[in-house]
Amino acid sequence: MVLPSVIENAPKRLGNAESESLTKRIKNDPIDIKRNKRMMGVMLGTLSKFKQDLNQTIGVDNKRKEIDLKLKEKLAQEKEQTRIIMEKERKERRSRILDARKSETLQLEQTITADLEKRYDNYSNFLSTNAMPSLFFRPAELLPDQIFDQTAIKGKCNQIKEKLDTLESQVERLEGETIQNDEPKKQENEQ
Repeated sequence: MVLPSVIENAPKRLGNAESESLTKRIKNDPIDIKRNKRMMGVMLGTLSKFKQDLNQTIGVDNKRKEIDLKLKEKLAQEKEQTRIIMEKERKERRSRILDARKSETLQLEQTITADLEKRYDNYSNFLSTNAMPSLFFRPAELLPDQIFDQTAIKGKCNQIKEKLDTLESQVERLEGETIQNDEPKKQENEQ
């Protein structure tokens, strides 16, 4: 496609003699030569300035990318460290909760057995009926089968005492384990 401005500004055909003289005049005119050199210098200066600016922006972009990459790596490391710390705290909290539950369970069993022992001690001199609800009574004289019932109650009291002793030993053992488990954790936290 030919633009109209090109057509309008196109030089008119001259004869051979006229065109040769025009070409010589353009080539030999010192003002035109200086102007052409000046224009070429301006173009080269503009191109070199553009090249320098381009190199600077590329350098700045590369530095920015390096900084962004370092920040992303640092953020990833911090996230990993935070995750590890939170996991460790969660495990410690869970172990403390489990230890507390165990000790509460043992204490509850101790109180229940102590209450049962006290109850059996209170009713050890009494007889009870087999029907529900049990009725407790104390006769003036005990029959032989009633003596057997009384010995059975005393046997139950002894069993409860033994169970209470084993529970107390378990509580002491668990408390000792808890103290031993807490000491390394304290040493790790101090470091």
